[in-house]
Order: sequence, then structure tokens, then C-alpha cells
Amino acid sequence: SGIFSHGDLSSFTQSENLQLMTAIGHDGHIYAVEKSSNYDFIASRSIVWQLGAEIDRLKEIPRAELPDEQFLEQAERLIRNAIGELQENGVNFYE
Repeated sequence: SGIFSHGDLSSFTQSENLQLMTAIGHDGHIYAVEKSSNYDFIASRSIVWQLGAEIDRLKEIPRAELPDEQFLEQAERLIRNAIGELQENGVNFYE
């Protein structure tokens, strides 16, 4: 995707000592996620686990039915939705 990947968010939520993560999008834009004092570890891990399951379901769709460009668009939408949920659980998102 153009922002964080599922793997990025998984690493971020799993690492207790990782407080801030940045990424550079395909367009050169810088994004960041940061754990606030209200960070909910359990909820965040669940959100990212669900994101992984949703992306795995997308991967199972044959490319003839879901071309790469559409796959990437849908994956980015899922990631943005997950980031929105993470924000509700103590993660600051900067773009």
C-alpha cells in the first residue's frame, strides 16, 4: 500500500518498546504512528490481527477478478480503516 503495511503495523503493535514508527509512502509522503499514554495493547493487537485476516481474504481472490491495482486500493482502504480504529485505542497517526 501507499502507507503502512500490515507487517509494519503488526511490528508496531507487538513491540512493547517501539513507541514511534515512520514510513515513506510511494509518493514520498512521510507517515507516522505513535503510541500515546492511552495506548491499549490488547485492542490494538486485535485490530491488526483482524486487518491481517481481511488482507489474507483479499489475497485469495483470483487476480482475474481483482486486478493488482484494485487489490492495492482495497488493501490501503483496509489499512486506513485499521489506523482509524487504532486511533480510537491510543495511537496517534500523522500524515
